[in-house]
Amino acid sequence: MRDPAHRLLAQLWLALGDPAQAKHHALAAYTWAWADGEPYVRRYELTQTTELLRQMNVPIPNLRPTTPPRTRSCRGKMRCARPSKKLRAEEEAEGSREAQGKVNGARFPRSRS
Repeated sequence: MRDPAHRLLAQLWLALGDPAQAKHHALAAYTWAWADGEPYVRRYELTQTTELLRQMNVPIPNLRPTTPPRTRSCRGKMRCARPSKKLRAEEEAEGSREAQGKVNGARFPRSRS
């Protein structure tokens, strides 16, 4: 199985009298239920698994919350990332076409100031 129901397997192994297998699956169930940490836990599964671990006299793991990756501030700019060389070349070409009076392949007369 790719993602077995660890809490239910832990209860099954406990009922069958194999505490080592029950502990293994109960800890795996706790880790899965913890997810990204408070407040992003799978509350029902975490509560049920915590009770199961207490019933088995297994210490509750002290898991750290997952921190989101840091991102730099844009300081009000529309784009944070640097444009690629290709994009810069396209923008420069577009700018030169506009300066010549060509937009999208059409030729427009320059306005005289």
